[in-house]
Amino acid sequence: MRTSRGSRRSVYGPPARALGFGRGGRLDSLWSRFLEAMRDGAVLLLPVFATTARRHGFSWGPYGSLGLTVIVNALGFPAVAVPLGLSDDGLPLSVQIVARPGEDEVALDVAAVLEREFGGWRCRGESSNPAA
Repeated sequence: MRTSRGSRRSVYGPPARALGFGRGGRLDSLWSRFLEAMRDGAVLLLPVFATTARRHGFSWGPYGSLGLTVIVNALGFPAVAVPLGLSDDGLPLSVQIVARPGEDEVALDVAAVLEREFGGWRCRGESSNPAA
């Protein structure tokens, strides 16, 4: 969202404040850096979380360690997370596909390709071979 002065209006909510971005000035800067990193039709591939997945029932507590999806959501970029497989411990591995504002279909198209190539979501113990 842009103001009459051409800068992104700071409309960031509690997740942004939890990340320490205060009034949004840092998010405005990060938003610009994300945008500069992508050309039209380009995407960023980011991890969904900064660490490996935790076992079911694990809790970080309030804002103990926020996933990278929170940052992308706070910035307002269209994004989709796609499972790519399982770790050696049988925990999910995923990637977050981030597109430029207004290019939601680009993120969805890339997600469809990755899901097809990597076999999409599967239960622990299922084959990682999409053709199996």
